[in-house]
Amino acid sequence: MTGQGSTGRGATGRTSTGRGLPGRIVRAPLVLLWLLWHVVLSAVALSRAALTPGPMGSPVLVRYPMHCRTDVEVTALAWAITVTPGTLVTVIGETDLWVHVILGGPREEMIDMLRETEDRILSVLRAPGDRPGATGSDAPRPDTDRGGPA
Repeated sequence: MTGQGSTGRGATGRTSTGRGLPGRIVRAPLVLLWLLWHVVLSAVALSRAALTPGPMGSPVLVRYPMHCRTDVEVTALAWAITVTPGTLVTVIGETDLWVHVILGGPREEMIDMLRETEDRILSVLRAPGDRPGATGSDAPRPDTDRGGPA
């Protein structure tokens, strides 16, 4: 007779990941397609701005407090941001990213855009109960740096 800890199965016979892993496997190509679509949209917007006479826009440097905890999560988020035309991760800190956005807008909109990207990345890399908003994992992080990037 084996206990729940040794088999990883609960009383229902399901593994401890439940429906999380199959859902994440299905979500991965969808997130990739979403990212590809945003790469195309950003490339069109950046090309249009570059080819239009006059100033190109107002670039901004945004400090983004991320929910990513592991190196893989941080790397995936930084890659997704940097691969998108017009955005570049300039500094990766312990709890935040500094992102340069060429065609910037209000900081709140930039934060919302980055939050959506992070949420989609984490929907693939984390189990459903471990994502921000599902539990207490999205609690505010302590601010250790109030100034600009080091």
